[in-house]
Amino acid sequence: VCLPRGFQRLRNLPGPIIGSILADGILALVIGSVDYNFPDTSNRMEQRAFLILLSTLLTVLSPFFGVLTIWAQRPIVENHNRYALYDPFTDATAAIICDLPNGICIAVLFKSPCISILEMYYGIINSYFKRTSRLRVMTHGYAGHRNRPTHHGMSSEPQRTDRISYIKTYKIT
Repeated sequence: VCLPRGFQRLRNLPGPIIGSILADGILALVIGSVDYNFPDTSNRMEQRAFLILLSTLLTVLSPFFGVLTIWAQRPIVENHNRYALYDPFTDATAAIICDLPNGICIAVLFKSPCISILEMYYGIINSYFKRTSRLRVMTHGYAGHRNRPTHHGMSSEPQRTDRISYIKTYKIT
């Protein structure tokens, strides 16, 4: 009973939903453009951490505006409860279910511009591979090549300078 009416309400009054989606999209572009095209160094880590925190907070706190929808329906829900048609909990659950597509759309439209503008995905993946490559060199080194003779009968272990330059190549800046 409540779900069809909730979807009908969304269909008949799309203004607030479209407005919130557009507002969050514009907000994502503004927040993402603040930190645009900075060098990919560890000095930028605080700005990225703040952006991740801000985008997570805005994504998590945006469903609280659904409380306003439930509050606007309060007189109708009270009448239905008084006439024993259904419990107010079912109407609140239906409002949450009907708001899920809006919440998912806002989350995708908010996070995508932030991540793509800031090239965070590239930076995160790049720093991950830099760290794992450095860790691999520091822990395992060239242990697989030790004491393995080549076709000349000599050891194929590289010189110490090669190892150091390899580590410097993958050092996180």
